[in-house]
Amino acid sequence: MLGDTLTLVYPSGDRELNKINQDGYSAEYLKKSATRDTRCLIRHSRTKAGLDRHNVEITERVRETETDPEYFRKCYVVFENHPDDTDNEGVRTMANLLANAVRVDALYGWES
Repeated sequence: MLGDTLTLVYPSGDRELNKINQDGYSAEYLKKSATRDTRCLIRHSRTKAGLDRHNVEITERVRETETDPEYFRKCYVVFENHPDDTDNEGVRTMANLLANAVRVDALYGWES
């Protein structure tokens, strides 16, 4: 179990989300502020092929202001592994490559 809080690291400062729901193989965390709601869903399931599937999804609702409309952001990652596979080094390496090799500003500019 991850715990009752989950800290997301942002360049503008860490956000501590509180667990608001736990159902079997999933959990939901939420942080509300005056300007935005940040939500994190963590889900686990098994595929038809018998693989363990893990999904982390982060969404933000940015509240409307006098000059800007309300809008949403979403980011998620999914990985699958054989249930007997306990060596998570490969998944850690792929996650680090993605986090460090892909520039978000390039994605915003439709680069691939």
